[in-house]
Amino acid sequence: MSARLLCAVVVAALSVAVAYAQDPAADEFMVRVGDYVQRFVNAFSNVVAEERYEPGPGHRGRQRLRSDYLLVRSPGTEDNFLTFRDVVEVNGKPLRNQKERLTKLFLQPSENPLEQAPAVSAHSEQYLPPTTDPLLAVVFLQREYQTRFRYTLGERDPGLAPDVRRIAFVETQSPTILGRADGSDLPTQGTAWVSETTGRVFKTELQFVGKEPLTLTTVFGIDDTLRIDVPIEMSESFSASGVVVKGVARYSRFRRFGVRTDETI
Repeated sequence: MSARLLCAVVVAALSVAVAYAQDPAADEFMVRVGDYVQRFVNAFSNVVAEERYEPGPGHRGRQRLRSDYLLVRSPGTEDNFLTFRDVVEVNGKPLRNQKERLTKLFLQPSENPLEQAPAVSAHSEQYLPPTTDPLLAVVFLQREYQTRFRYTLGERDPGLAPDVRRIAFVETQSPTILGRADGSDLPTQGTAWVSETTGRVFKTELQFVGKEPLTLTTVFGIDDTLRIDVPIEMSESFSASGVVVKGVARYSRFRRFGVRTDETI
C-alpha cells in the first residue's frame, strides 16, 4: 500500500473533482447512509474487540491469529476514523509482551497514542495486510467520500431485514483513495446492504480491481453488552499466483474505554 493509507484505514482528505451524474434517488439514499455512518463511528469509537482470524484452504502463509482491533476517531473530524490491529497470538501461541498493548497504549495519559499506535499496527502487517479490515468499505460510505463514487440502487434483500436494499458503488476519480505500493491507482467497487428507512448498514462487500482481485465481505450486528452496531464477521477471498485464498475473521469481547485523541499526528 502507498502513503494514501494512514494506519489501517484511509483518513487523509483528497481533492474532489466533479462527480459522475447519478440517480437523484441514490443521492437521497446516501444522505441517510452518511448520517448513519457518522452515528456508527460515534458509537464504535474507543471500542476494542477481539479478532480471531482463521485461514482457509490454500492459505498461502496465512496463520491462525488472535488480535486486538480498535477504532478511534481521527483528531479534528466528525466521522473520520483510524483503525488499529495488534496481533497478540499466532497459531495458539501468545506473542511476548503483546497482551493488550493497544488498550494500555491509549490508556496512558502521558503518552502520545496516535504517534505510537501505527508502530503497533506495522508489526501486525506481517501477519495481515492493512486492507484486510472489516470497516474498510464503511470508509467509502462516509459523507466526505461519497462524491468520489457512483452509487446505484439495486434490489431489495428482505433476507437481512424487511427494508434492506442493495446499493452498488464504483470509485470514479483518480487518484483513488487507496494506492498500490508503486503509487498507481487501486480502484475499488462494491455493494452495501442498507436500511432504506434509517441508512443502517447490515453488510458490505468490497472489491479491489486488478490482476489479483480481493473481495472483503463484512456482516454487522448488535453487541448485546454495549448495545451498538459492530462488525461480527469478515471474510476475504483473493487470488495469489492463480490460487484462490480465503479466510474468515470473527469479532467478540467488545469493550469500551476512554481514549485521548487531542494530540497532533
